Amino acid sequence: MSEIISSIKDSRVILARDLQTSAGRKNHKKFLLYGLEQIEWAMQAGLSILHVFGEKDLSHCSIPVLKVSAGILKKISGTNYLVPYVGIASVPEAAFNKRDFIVVLDDIQDYGNLGTIIRTAHGLFVDTFMFTNDDADPFQRKVIDSSRGSVFQGSFIFENNAQESIQFLKKAGYQIVVTSPHAKNLQSQTPLRIGSPIALVVGNETRGVDQQFLEQADIAIQIPMSKTVESLNVGVAAGISIYELKFRQVLLMLKEKIFANFGREISVLGKYIQMAFDAKISSVTQLSGKHIILLMIMHCDRTMTEKQISSDVGMYDAELGAFLVPLLERKLIVFENGEYALTSMGESFLAEIWPVVEQTQQALLGQLSDQELTIFMQAVGKIKDSCIAIIDEAKK
Repeated sequence: MSEIISSIKDSRVILARDLQTSAGRKNHKKFLLYGLEQIEWAMQAGLSILHVFGEKDLSHCSIPVLKVSAGILKKISGTNYLVPYVGIASVPEAAFNKRDFIVVLDDIQDYGNLGTIIRTAHGLFVDTFMFTNDDADPFQRKVIDSSRGSVFQGSFIFENNAQESIQFLKKAGYQIVVTSPHAKNLQSQTPLRIGSPIALVVGNETRGVDQQFLEQADIAIQIPMSKTVESLNVGVAAGISIYELKFRQVLLMLKEKIFANFGREISVLGKYIQMAFDAKISSVTQLSGKHIILLMIMHCDRTMTEKQISSDVGMYDAELGAFLVPLLERKLIVFENGEYALTSMGESFLAEIWPVVEQTQQALLGQLSDQELTIFMQAVGKIKDSCIAIIDEAKK
């Protein structure tokens, strides 16, 4: 039977009302969930939900409801209209795991812009964010709504000011890229440092990025646009920059990304993983998963003979010839001097299709923590080494 709360002096009601403010959320490390949609987003993200307040039970989920009147619900939500259900959730534990791309939010003031940037970044496989002011509030109601719950799956770093943020990023080995309408470099031509992770700095809606970032950044970039438009909304500009910089980063780091994610390791995972990969790739392109794997291998090996390709894909003679036709016709590979090689179009195609590769990896390995994934990949490597040793021994 659900518990009934009839007093606004109940400690749980007092806590909920305190969470209406940024200071209260920071102090208690908890925040409010407004409505069933936000509650469902939190559940999907695996967040800890302490209580849900409402006038009625929730028939479609197992979370117990503390029953309160409409008047108390309005007090809890801090609104003059009725929010049918209000939950209290714990802020996820902050843990920095170094990523190859993070977004630095330099004093972004509008909560809608903040949520939009987080949602857009999440859609482009970026889940780590740095705030340059320690009073930033990513779990404010409007941020949750505009991010469509993506904020629940983000990793956040909080610094006190721009200089501390710069010191953290440089120590962690990031190349700092700032956006400015006065920058000399077009972002499509940005001279990125090969092998270094990127920290994209997005500035305040009015002032832009802090002067210290402009002075100490590795690269300053601009988005070319019509002179009739003074500036873009910060959320729109961030989305454009994240997409283009991620694309260029993948081109520069493609070999490292292949080995760090799937690459040749995919072959040891067996028949079912290859079938899953093939199903995902073939749903968005006329090529098969095996075609994409060959392009990955070819990018790493640079050139391959027909015999090497035959060994890697398990096809021979006419079957192999038919398999290579779509790659040659689309000019993703070229045959010269008795060897096959990946073309620049092939490299670009790999970079474009890479989000699907990452999406497949998320689907297959998403339930593993970073530590578990590291252990898993180490185990795969050891098994492969053992296989090679057995094969070598048999040849003696």
